[in-house]
Amino acid sequence: MERKLVCFVALILCLTLGVTAALADGACGLGDAVVASWDGEAAPQVAVRTGTEDVAVSGAQEVSPAVTGNDTTKDFVTRMYRVVLGREPDPIGLAGWTDDLNSGRLTAADLVLGFVFSDEYQKSGKSNAQIVTDLYHAMMDRDPDETGFNGWKKALDVGMTPRSICAGFVGSQEFLALANKYGITAGDVYINAARDVNFELTYFVYRLYQNCLGRTPDVAGLEYWCEDLLYDDTGSDVAYGFIFSDEYYNSHKDNGEYIAMLYNTILGRQVDPIGYEGWKNMLDFTSSREKVLNGFLFSPEFNAQCATAGIYIGDPVFEPDTEHAWRNNVTLLTLVNNVREQQGKPKLHLREDLWADVAMIRTSEIIARFDHTRPDGRSFATAYTDAGIPYSYAGENIAYGYNNAQSVFAAWMNSAGHRANILDEGFRDFATGYIRTTQSTYWAQAFMTVKNLK
Repeated sequence: MERKLVCFVALILCLTLGVTAALADGACGLGDAVVASWDGEAAPQVAVRTGTEDVAVSGAQEVSPAVTGNDTTKDFVTRMYRVVLGREPDPIGLAGWTDDLNSGRLTAADLVLGFVFSDEYQKSGKSNAQIVTDLYHAMMDRDPDETGFNGWKKALDVGMTPRSICAGFVGSQEFLALANKYGITAGDVYINAARDVNFELTYFVYRLYQNCLGRTPDVAGLEYWCEDLLYDDTGSDVAYGFIFSDEYYNSHKDNGEYIAMLYNTILGRQVDPIGYEGWKNMLDFTSSREKVLNGFLFSPEFNAQCATAGIYIGDPVFEPDTEHAWRNNVTLLTLVNNVREQQGKPKLHLREDLWADVAMIRTSEIIARFDHTRPDGRSFATAYTDAGIPYSYAGENIAYGYNNAQSVFAAWMNSAGHRANILDEGFRDFATGYIRTTQSTYWAQAFMTVKNLK
């Protein structure tokens, strides 16, 4: 699959700051950074800066308290101590920060970053809600509005850093007016982490961790995948990497759980009943999980999210639906369910893990030993436990030499024991493996009911 470098400028969030306006924008290229300027009316203007231009702060340097600077600068520094750290300034710190501002070594934005990312503030244990409120007070000189507060809190909740908020606020009319009030240059804020570039992109990766793997992302992992999406990989590759990872696959979620996960992970919302039933019907009777994943990835809804986030979706993931073995699996399910329906019995459902990890495994084994005992001497049922599938009731039909699904089905129906499995009301899930060799064709039919079926 061709991988394309994604370079874009995309909106992080929309907040109400006096009037509704767009906030911090994205960067292109490793080592580059952006600065957002904002006039309070139009979308922010973004300038790309090359190289590492992280702020070097020196508020704790040894500067004589006698170096005081002008009163307005000292007042601004004092205000930052009170608003961000919640205390009065110490003399050395006050003198150091004031001197840095007066000399032009630092700007007002640099000072904010220095305080917010100081060890003292980082160790204060502030919640995300408190951090957002502190930054409104520090940079906007007001309490947060509800829309802005909720948006920025969500940004922090999904793993973005306070720097993203500072980048959003730095070009606002309110911050510019605050800096002018104290006679200080407002300055810029540079984005230096991939997870801070764009809310939608970071939120997509966060959802993959939260809803697919069931855990909060670690900082290194979140940054890695955000950077991967920005500069290297595609949306379909990253989604497939999570959804078909051992961590998720080995949880053996049923079809309904898989569909709900796709809604929450790919679309970022709860299921709608009609859509859910349609997708689940596909999984239960005809389609692979890869095919359904492609349906979500290439939906107009996800495409719109990717356009906002600057995510290149890429190519569809491989679908086993075109494979002869899967087509025989679906055909045999249809034949079995037709007979069960005629006799008033509930339909059986496909499970892709049952097909791949039990039926196909057992088909390969009966080539070596045509028996319900496995080549290593264990019962056929141990294939379920080896796969990690929690069954409470399992059955198996095997055959060889039949050239198509219809002929092997007819043979099984003409055998009392095989027919009993096909019509057993205790089974709920079904899969048939098929392998053709130069000598013959081999079939293994797996029936199962999972533990704790509700």
